[in-house]
Amino acid sequence: MKKKVVLAMSLLMLLIGASAQVRSYVGIVRQQYDEQFVTIMEEFRDSLRNSGYTTYAKYIDAYIKGGFGSGFIYVAPDGKNYVVTNRHVVPQASTVSIEFEDAETGETKKYENLRVIAEDDDIDIVVCAFPDGEKPFKTGMKFSNAQLKDGDEVFTAGYPGLGGDPVWQFGKGIVTNSRARIKEMLDPEISTIIQHSAQVDSGNSGGPLLIADKSAPSGYAVAGINTWKAFYRDSTNYSIPVSVVAAFVDKAIKGSSVETEEQLKGRVKTFADIFADSESDFKKIARYVSYDLVAREGKNAFFATLKFAPSNVRTMIANTFSNNPIEGLKYALVYQIFTSYRSRDVEAATFTVSAPEKSEKGYKFVLEDSANKKKFELEWALEHGLYRIVENTNMNDKSSKKDSSSGKSGKSSKKTSSKYEFMVDGLEIESPTIFDLRLGTSIPLKTGRISDFTAAESLEFDMDFWLGNIWGLELGLFVEFPDGAKLILPYVGTGFKVPFNMDSLIISPFAMAKVGYGLATYDRPTSSYSSNKGIMAVGVLDAGVQVQFDLDSCVPGISFSYDLVLADGENYYIKHGLKISAMIGF
Repeated sequence: MKKKVVLAMSLLMLLIGASAQVRSYVGIVRQQYDEQFVTIMEEFRDSLRNSGYTTYAKYIDAYIKGGFGSGFIYVAPDGKNYVVTNRHVVPQASTVSIEFEDAETGETKKYENLRVIAEDDDIDIVVCAFPDGEKPFKTGMKFSNAQLKDGDEVFTAGYPGLGGDPVWQFGKGIVTNSRARIKEMLDPEISTIIQHSAQVDSGNSGGPLLIADKSAPSGYAVAGINTWKAFYRDSTNYSIPVSVVAAFVDKAIKGSSVETEEQLKGRVKTFADIFADSESDFKKIARYVSYDLVAREGKNAFFATLKFAPSNVRTMIANTFSNNPIEGLKYALVYQIFTSYRSRDVEAATFTVSAPEKSEKGYKFVLEDSANKKKFELEWALEHGLYRIVENTNMNDKSSKKDSSSGKSGKSSKKTSSKYEFMVDGLEIESPTIFDLRLGTSIPLKTGRISDFTAAESLEFDMDFWLGNIWGLELGLFVEFPDGAKLILPYVGTGFKVPFNMDSLIISPFAMAKVGYGLATYDRPTSSYSSNKGIMAVGVLDAGVQVQFDLDSCVPGISFSYDLVLADGENYYIKHGLKISAMIGF
């Protein structure tokens, strides 16, 4: 019994010693933002708070302070030092830092200003280089050549969060599926992934999956990178296999991972083909949008999506934002771009791609769908070794003056607009600059009296000016002309309307309160008596729904409304109406 206890203690001490060795090469990775990006995010946080989205504002605060993940040191054959981690750990990085903690003293050593030299969207991996060719490490983690099998013992190393701070964790488990095929994580055509039971928690992302290897400097070799965790199952974690990691790192070090002009042409064509595929959705174009464009345009897209996108899209973007605000902004912008490009007649869509034109940032392409009369200019530039969209200009006549990612006359602008926009199948509408023109009639639901005559027939004309996101002012003229009487009543009002965007259809519940003063003229034929009288009418409530359809330069529709009217301070009557409307945006 005593020998068993001693053996167990020996194994424990060996594990602790090995953990300390691994700890020398596995660190806490944080992305470092440039000042312009921080300023943009702080302004966005303040606008969220001012708009009542206090929870979202808190997510931005936490994001600015900096999230973290894990990463490890790799030393190339020529002695140059690199850090390998997951792409989602440092998505918006200007530069990257890595911090190591001494197992004995608790002291930390931090290296800053590492550059992201290459990344891969498909396998969620980045390679970072130390600045100025610094080589603080003589050795790093070794890549394993062993083929994992089900039941093999594996270890995880990294810094998952505890109480908001990174805390070292060295876990142990077994391989439960050495060749898992899960398309949502990694396309099986690229590689299978490793499923295992060693501990993985938030913050472990980018850290290594290890196997014991006496020939390695740390006593362990890298078998993969820990990237995913199944929250709906116990001890079910996933790693990118080392064969994929090693191949990409080798390409990054040699510089061959940087996309070329020829590769870009194919990438643009693949991007265009998405919009002619009826099975595709907006998430497919996320990999083509740069974080530079997201930083400039994501704010407006996020507000617009929260207000006008379908509920399933809003939920997906809100959930993404709560975990990673910059990714939430990206998906909001991606949705806006997708709905702009996508036509109702998807089957007829055939996007052609122009020859590339050299630009200051990279290359410009014109994408045209002649069948649906859509035309866009895209500017692509290198971001972390891959070409992505940095400018997106809508060249269609109806929105050439301004589009969702450019300033006036199609010229790009780095200024973020304070106006929140939404798209209806390519038609841009900015809610602060909309006005409605409506012409219609109202019919009483029951007989009522205004200055001794019965309302029976009417004509109404009004204009609504939308001065904020959902509220506006109304100017109108109401005329009633039953037999032997006439009422002319100008009025003013204020109220709100909340649009729900359903691609080519907008449904907008509204409510208005209004007041007016007019002149009533009526005759009593039996007594040959006529009279004029001033009338004060207060619309206690005008509420209903406006249904609008997308056409070319305006959005026509119909409105159904109900009025409860107090007339001359003493008589009530209820009426309902039907109006034809045209909502015009600039």
